Amino acid sequence: MLIILIQRFFTFLSISIMLFLYGCSVSWTKAIQYGSVVPAEFQDTVQFKVQNGLIFLDVKINGERFKFLYDTGAPFSISEEIQEEFSFKKVSSGHIKDSDHNRKAIDWVQVDSIQIGGITFLDQTAFVGDFSANPVIKCIGFDGIVGSNLMRHSNWIIDPVSEEIIMSSDLKADWINGLSEVPFSANNQYSMRIDVNIGRATIHNVLVDFGSNRSVSLSDEILSVLKDRNIANIFLEERGFRQTGIVGEPVKVKKEVTITDSLSLGGLPLSDVMIETGKTVSLGTDVLTRYHVVIDWDQHHLYLKDAKTIPHPEKTVGFKLGYTDQNGVYFESVLENSEAHNRGIRDGMKVMQLDDLIFKEASDFCDYVGYEYKDSVFVQFKNQNGELLSEKFPVRLITDYLDEFAK
Repeated sequence: MLIILIQRFFTFLSISIMLFLYGCSVSWTKAIQYGSVVPAEFQDTVQFKVQNGLIFLDVKINGERFKFLYDTGAPFSISEEIQEEFSFKKVSSGHIKDSDHNRKAIDWVQVDSIQIGGITFLDQTAFVGDFSANPVIKCIGFDGIVGSNLMRHSNWIIDPVSEEIIMSSDLKADWINGLSEVPFSANNQYSMRIDVNIGRATIHNVLVDFGSNRSVSLSDEILSVLKDRNIANIFLEERGFRQTGIVGEPVKVKKEVTITDSLSLGGLPLSDVMIETGKTVSLGTDVLTRYHVVIDWDQHHLYLKDAKTIPHPEKTVGFKLGYTDQNGVYFESVLENSEAHNRGIRDGMKVMQLDDLIFKEASDFCDYVGYEYKDSVFVQFKNQNGELLSEKFPVRLITDYLDEFAK
């Protein structure tokens, strides 16, 4: 999964995928079940890297090293460039629907072998993805997705502190003793769904999405329930566009955002968690990486332990930037009643400069992706009348705006 409130100042992504409307000689529901792993009994530890709040692993295909996103919310995928290089056998075709509900036709291929650490996954079914369609994904730069249908062949222990993952065919008792237990269900594409508690409400069938750097995304209907029960009643509104999915097409957005201190998983509470409305009901890495997470595919359970990481207070400058080939860099969405909004910033306006980033000259949109603001932000832009203007905006806590709106 791209919301205006810049969480720790990186751009939001959600690569969760829905599969549907498949044809060809083999249905996707059958093709996605292919595959095995060798050796049959294994345990290995691999390091991962965090970029823009997402987890990336090194993998090998035919002895060549690639960078893959670790994503429990999407199936296994390879880039068009990898498919062009290796010409894996096509086994099916159809469409995907991304986290923005944009739809795209794709092919499924059978990857003969992919190696993660010392573990080899054989005959895995992958969809062939275009990882340059979304400008943010293009800027981050990765070659594929270690997805849910591949993950089911192993148990996974994810340590956000040491930034390492243990893969194991069997879980040792001392790995899970004393950890909080959360059962999960898995759908046809092996995506995991759990129950999450927010205050007195239990939210069912929440996607566990390591492919999203959001916190919590909820539907408008669920948010209405939280409002009715007075669990959450002060919200900020953001309007404009978002461009979070793998297909990359901007879609119009009007959403609400708030902060909660009442979310818990398996009885483990978390504070300062951002909730936003979205197309997908999900938990992203901003929540998941606050825990040591054990994914037990044998018993279909998550085991959790507080990682004791220090949460970063959510901040905003009041707007988020986007990019299209037609518009260049522009204000993608704006937080209503923020200082940026009150001083005339509107979605769609072209941005010429942000701090030291001079677009179309010394800098491009990729310099903005992951850019960390300081206490204030200078921006030069063209307003709706084409006038060139310059403004400086403070970086503020989201809770400050919420407190002001509550008065």
